[in-house]
Amino acid sequence: MFLYFILLLFIGYFSIFAISILYYENLNLLNFINISFFLGGFYLFFSISVFILSSGFFDLVTNSFRKAFSRGKPLDKEEFDSMRSVSEAISVIRISPFLMSGSVIYAVMIIALIVYYS
Repeated sequence: MFLYFILLLFIGYFSIFAISILYYENLNLLNFINISFFLGGFYLFFSISVFILSSGFFDLVTNSFRKAFSRGKPLDKEEFDSMRSVSEAISVIRISPFLMSGSVIYAVMIIALIVYYS
């Protein structure tokens, strides 16, 4: 898991520098702060979304939609019980590396903001 965290952090900072060079055509502190804000926010949003979906909060809603919008004949109890719920399907994704990477990117962004404004 630590290796996955390091890999995500490396991909994140590589993406920050690549976007800064390709989009802004230069590398300065303000561009680094702007891009790291969005990338760190994406990592944190993804980890929080996966956490909420894997907690089982939306299982009842998705199962109700499956029953209501089943094509053709109504579902039997066996067919309905054999379907995987959203929390079972998404529970394979580990969220802690995304959460830690997003937090580190945000922490470095805050340090860069302090340096930029001082």
